[in-house]
Amino acid sequence: MDTHVFLIVLIGIFYNGLVNKFFGFGFYTYADNAVTFFMNTHIQGPIFNDAEIGGFLTLRLYPQEKVFIDERPEAYTSSFANTYFHMLSDINYFDVQAKKYAINSVILATPYTPQNFIYEIAQDKLWVPVYQDETMLIFVKNSETNKEIIHKHKVQFEKSNSIY
Repeated sequence: MDTHVFLIVLIGIFYNGLVNKFFGFGFYTYADNAVTFFMNTHIQGPIFNDAEIGGFLTLRLYPQEKVFIDERPEAYTSSFANTYFHMLSDINYFDVQAKKYAINSVILATPYTPQNFIYEIAQDKLWVPVYQDETMLIFVKNSETNKEIIHKHKVQFEKSNSIY
């Protein structure tokens, strides 16, 4: 009887993984289109990203680009982790740190990024949204370096049910 319960739970988890893009086995396939866009448009880093998708970004972008943070908390000092979380909670602090780390692009998985940060960076004149889908956002620094990318790909940021 216990084997049957285990199999039902396992089938449920697998089925959920097929239906729900945010849970299941394997990599974060919901970010594939965003990362492909990033690569095809030749957006450059340094990248700021949310920790949840750092490993996937590393898999797709390394060694050309390195991530800001990934899902391994043991790999970072508490000071760096505090900086990361402070960046996500205060857009002014984010802008100061973005300058310090020379951040040129931001890749966010909307289900895992604080919604206030998404709203604030979308309103910040220093950052321009160039990609948005149901689960991913990409911003580039509003600079001469990114002028062509912004001209070709700037999107009108929209609040959607999946984001807010």
